[in-house]
Amino acid sequence: MARQHSYSGVSFEGYVGFWAVLQASPWSSVPVAGALQTGTLDPAATFGLTVLPWCRLMLLRAVRAAADISNGTSVTVDLDTAWDNAQARLDLMIAAAQRSSDPAEQSAATRLRTALLPTVANTRGATQLSYAQEVDYGMAQEVQAAKPDVHADIVLTGLTSVVAQASSATRALAEAVGASTGTTHRLTLRAEQVAARRACNNAFTVVHDVLLTTLAATASGPVHTTATAMFQTMSDLLTRYPTTPVHTVVHTPAAAPSTTGNPDVTIVPAGTGTTPTVTAAGPTATVSGTVAPTTTSTTTPTAPTTPRHARKTTPRTVRLLPAAKKHTATVKKTTAKPKKKPAKAAKKK
Repeated sequence: MARQHSYSGVSFEGYVGFWAVLQASPWSSVPVAGALQTGTLDPAATFGLTVLPWCRLMLLRAVRAAADISNGTSVTVDLDTAWDNAQARLDLMIAAAQRSSDPAEQSAATRLRTALLPTVANTRGATQLSYAQEVDYGMAQEVQAAKPDVHADIVLTGLTSVVAQASSATRALAEAVGASTGTTHRLTLRAEQVAARRACNNAFTVVHDVLLTTLAATASGPVHTTATAMFQTMSDLLTRYPTTPVHTVVHTPAAAPSTTGNPDVTIVPAGTGTTPTVTAAGPTATVSGTVAPTTTSTTTPTAPTTPRHARKTTPRTVRLLPAAKKHTATVKKTTAKPKKKPAKAAKKK
């Protein structure tokens, strides 16, 4: 039986927003132990759960993982703040060096601003970039700082410690958001979001089916009422994110009649999925019917094995020639003359 619902149209943000729904009624009336909501889940710990707590637990874990990636945990937010502060401090220290009375220090500071603090596309500055973009900005900054001429300017202006703090803040933020640092290769932030969305899709689909089964098998009562309200919130989510049906039937138009190499066989698609039938009528056989749209079959007609005169079912039409004229032959009668008998020889005396 084809599914009548699909959560594939729900966006990553849609799943993250469902966290508030899970914290409100009717979901909040279904108790779930806090120890089960985070960390590695032992399957044995779920054996004692009834249907509704199990449904809420599955959605809580899936949505929490997505929300942590989207908004960042409290640790990630603190590290982002530290990165912003390190960049702001580096900007201020370079600006102070540009106002130095030493011309060499002024020139070095100007070069450092170009190398370490390039202008970003947005007008709000580097501290307003996304987590992944801030990490990329900081890593490019590290590459520039490692160059000999840039490093010499850093030492001349006395910004060694400030640049080191900015580098440490970049590495810490990169570790928190899952970006790659050095030889460590982890999933990017976008890849983690895609994986979390897929996990939410699976969890919501399973819980949807479980609630449907529960409603069909449960009599009227408190459990049925709560399950109905829970199911309604999931239906509302599908309404906000409509999607096309999972199984789509595509109708293939019937092809034009085709003639095979055998002059006695003509293939005529009937536009239906019935079994082809062969009707032999006279010297021409007709094959009607088509196969299913998704199946390709080749029909190779064979020559008839019975004599041609045996396959004739219609009376042969005989064209009569015009009646022949009667010819009267005139025979000339002649009187036959009797043959003369040879004269008898004279008798010898």
